[in-house]
Amino acid sequence: MHFGNKKRKYHYPNSRLGLPGSYTVEASFIVPIVLGIIFAMILMLFYLHDRVILYANIKEKTVEVAQEMKSYNSSKVWQRDMQSKLWMMNVEGGNISDKKISVDASVSAVKHIAVPLISRYMNTDLKLAYKIKYMKIHPESVIRTKEIFGDNKEKTHDRQ
Repeated sequence: MHFGNKKRKYHYPNSRLGLPGSYTVEASFIVPIVLGIIFAMILMLFYLHDRVILYANIKEKTVEVAQEMKSYNSSKVWQRDMQSKLWMMNVEGGNISDKKISVDASVSAVKHIAVPLISRYMNTDLKLAYKIKYMKIHPESVIRTKEIFGDNKEKTHDRQ
């Protein structure tokens, strides 16, 4: 019998190499990759949220201007209204013009993402731009009342 310092060999049947600490090394590679994927998904969700909200904002405010519920005197007020409810994007430009027949609106937003390694290899600016034309007078009202052209005569169609 030997009672001194005896070298023991560890055996881990589920391990590929059978060495202690191999799970720690494998986890040090997998955890950053999994966290990167999770952060990329969260970033994409924020981007999609702002994309939907910005489109909804421009549609809502354009309809309000067309129905004469609201008017904009400066583009700064328009941009401030477009910025509402956005989580990460910043509105950098846009305007709205009220014409006799239609309302034209445009808005653009951008977000610069400063990720050191990713910004070296790819563009990290996320951009959105929308341009909308909303007709004040719809075709059915033009056909029924003919108010836009000032034509009050009834046209008769000959059937043969």
